[in-house]
Amino acid sequence: MTGKTSFLLSLAACLLLLVDASAQTARSEYDFYILSLTWTGSVCRQTEFCPHRKDSSHRFSIHGFWPSHTKTPMKSPLCQAEPLQLDKFPMELRRELEIHWNGLYNATDRFLSHQWSKHGSCWRPHRVQHKTPANTGPRDIRNGPFARPLPKVDNSSKLPQQYFEKVLEITKSLNVTQMLANKKIVPSQRTYEASLVREAIAKGMKIRQVILICNNTESKSFLKEVRICFGLNYRPIDCPEGFMAQDKCGVKRSIIY
Repeated sequence: MTGKTSFLLSLAACLLLLVDASAQTARSEYDFYILSLTWTGSVCRQTEFCPHRKDSSHRFSIHGFWPSHTKTPMKSPLCQAEPLQLDKFPMELRRELEIHWNGLYNATDRFLSHQWSKHGSCWRPHRVQHKTPANTGPRDIRNGPFARPLPKVDNSSKLPQQYFEKVLEITKSLNVTQMLANKKIVPSQRTYEASLVREAIAKGMKIRQVILICNNTESKSFLKEVRICFGLNYRPIDCPEGFMAQDKCGVKRSIIY
């Protein structure tokens, strides 16, 4: 092998590494978030599910808070992280997670570890956009506790804790159950038109559209999840059109909540 050939091969290898690194970086980028809330009243009623739930009350339990990109609705950003060490979290935070982000389908620690490695580890606390209108979202959301800037974190080992604290703060500032109740939509065996459920939540958030996920059987449809989109400034936004295909509850379909 000549010196020139060796040089060209080395150059080609370097270029491939650069291209690969660029692709990895691109796949870790995101421009909004999806907050997914599971309605335990349906999921746990259909029920070999929820063996790990600690109580029998019905609430919207956090499924996940997912960094997402408008141009890749069928793909999650590519995240990489060390294993989550929940045992290093403050006990109060762990209690809060057990209440609001319970595993339902499997042990909470295992579920949270999955959510962190697949989604949360892409999160960057100081990635903020400024183009979302200042009046987007209800007043308590615009001015609420999670509108505050996050403190600087120099130690990356603190990122997981800060991520889970942030998601809890956002979720606890919402009251989806009350938004539905304001439109006389309450948990029961009766059915509600999916479009009315969607509209009640969207209006409560002062946006135009949210995503509903249903469990459909041969004879009935049950509300399974509500997904709400947020800008990088943690204010609610309309979910991008490409993501609305996730909504499987239909418009006129009657669903049980």
